Amino acid sequence: MAAREKGGAEPDIPALPEEVVDRVSNLYVEVYERITGQRF
Repeated sequence: MAAREKGGAEPDIPALPEEVVDRVSNLYVEVYERITGQRF
């Protein structure tokens, strides 16, 4: 936020850890299957 206030470039957003990506992906698949009743 400080970079924005000073008019400078904002730093790059760091990548999410692979473990977080895997957990969220599995959660989305589970929710999809519960809602639709179909396998993903």
